[in-house]
Amino acid sequence: MAPEVVETRGAVYTIKTKANTPVLALGRNPRRIVWSLLNASDTPIYFGYDSSVSTSGRSMGWKVDAGGAIEDEFHKGEVWIICSQDDKQVTLVEVSRVEGG
Repeated sequence: MAPEVVETRGAVYTIKTKANTPVLALGRNPRRIVWSLLNASDTPIYFGYDSSVSTSGRSMGWKVDAGGAIEDEFHKGEVWIICSQDDKQVTLVEVSRVEGG
């Protein structure tokens, strides 16, 4: 039996942080197969799944160290990022099923 072939589309986004302000990095996407966050900055970035994400305290997001990366193949909802400094570069890669695929 041949494996299922799924038509996909990839997208790459570069996002700049705003000091101590959550930024929406990815919107909800029910067709998302996988997403990756690449921290190209020289400082840690934190991510979470809603706008309450922070760099400390009860709402502290998951930490991605400078030069680090994270990948998630399960979450289909929003992804928010936050950093303690302005203008840090984060690259996101999202792979999704094509409509009808």
